[in-house]
Amino acid sequence: GEHLEAYGKSFVEKGHTERQADMVLSICRRTFEACKFRYLNDLSSEKAQGWLASRRGIPRKEGGIGAQTFNHWVAGLKAFGNWCEKTG
Repeated sequence: GEHLEAYGKSFVEKGHTERQADMVLSICRRTFEACKFRYLNDLSSEKAQGWLASRRGIPRKEGGIGAQTFNHWVAGLKAFGNWCEKTG
């Protein structure tokens, strides 16, 4: 949680809006919860992408996502991972 808060703050400091930060943090939280990531060591790009790919096969009204949303979510997760690596 505190890593996500710090990332959100950093995201806004880079010139993004609060709304954009909230969206990226929501992406991370939803993915982390679905994949049962509790600690940074739990993060797995393969598991996250697998979960996201499984959402593509579900109708949108049941929580599925389209290709554009999939790509947006992957970009948001990668940005968080890059931030984690950069900040140690």
